[in-house]
Amino acid sequence: MGRRRRIVIELTSATDRASEPTLVTARLHNATDRHRRVRVAPTVDGPIRRPRVDRPGVRYDGDGIECDLAPGERVGIGLAVAGPVGDDPLSIVETTVVDGHASEIRATPADVARALGDPRPPRDAVPVPDGGAGTRRSNRREDRDGGEDGSGEGCRDG
Repeated sequence: MGRRRRIVIELTSATDRASEPTLVTARLHNATDRHRRVRVAPTVDGPIRRPRVDRPGVRYDGDGIECDLAPGERVGIGLAVAGPVGDDPLSIVETTVVDGHASEIRATPADVARALGDPRPPRDAVPVPDGGAGTRRSNRREDRDGGEDGSGEGCRDG
């Protein structure tokens, strides 16, 4: 009777080739009771483009993707490729048990900054004043009414 091999890390992937480049998405699932570090590599020829924003615990480099998974954890990953894509665009090339608990794994300041993303608000969320430069609107009642007493005389210096 043959031995049944237990799946350690499950990898499911899909591609979307609506246009060039092809988008490759995947989900990793750690089906074990141990913390694991998983390295996934693309099986395609051609240049690979990583996402613009990094996620905590997921590291992209020129050769592939590496991530740390807690027991039972699932994580989504993705990239874009500019070449022909087969049925299995990604493969697991290495899995290792991570010593210690995930809470003991320390992120570098650069990892934290990448995880937080761009601190600037989106351009369309910043209001543009009506009128020319130097125009300022006020919601203060005194300014709208022309002064505290309604006479049209607001506060003036001098």
